[in-house]
Amino acid sequence: MPRRLSLYERLLHLYPAPYRKRYGDQMIQAVSDMLEDTTSSSQRSLVWARIVIDLPLSLIKTQLQYAGGIMHNETPGYIKRSGIFTGALVLPFFSALIANGLDKLLFDQNLYGSWLWHWPIIGFWVLWLPGTALTVALLSYGVYTFTPERKNRTNWLRRALDVPHAWPVILPGIVAFGILFILAFHDSVHCWIQNPIHFVTRYHQTLQCTERGYLGG
Repeated sequence: MPRRLSLYERLLHLYPAPYRKRYGDQMIQAVSDMLEDTTSSSQRSLVWARIVIDLPLSLIKTQLQYAGGIMHNETPGYIKRSGIFTGALVLPFFSALIANGLDKLLFDQNLYGSWLWHWPIIGFWVLWLPGTALTVALLSYGVYTFTPERKNRTNWLRRALDVPHAWPVILPGIVAFGILFILAFHDSVHCWIQNPIHFVTRYHQTLQCTERGYLGG
């Protein structure tokens, strides 16, 4: 293969393996033919410019098509249902943040003093719903990992790393974990960026504001 096509060949590895095996040689041959038909460096530059523009769009389209096909035909039904359920559970968190942002943008105020930011309402969309989403995602992921179907008797480690099939629960599970992580440790930020310690109100004043090291005692 000409050296000028070696980079293009490596980029083809970004396509799904079945697609690459089926069409990879044809794509390389098509690019080679287009380059051979050029008669000047400007024409070759135009060919490569077209490839640079078309390749990312083609990659995204193909990956989405294969991901959709895998989800529709191969992903277990309980993974799909759990993914929809856990995704719905974390939506109120982002809906509240978006509503607060729009209120600030449109009316130059925020919702921090509203009922939405008072217990038990805030606990519902910041703690209980994400916590439930994380629990359901972990249970579904565990079932998928350790109870393989008869037609797919792969070992548990390979199934644990099988993101193309398990992503409907992995993605919302990560989002839910992130929300809970922020909830647990957001007060630490006040210490780390040297805000007054009275803002730090949890986890024993965030271990006495990290042993008062960041506030200089």
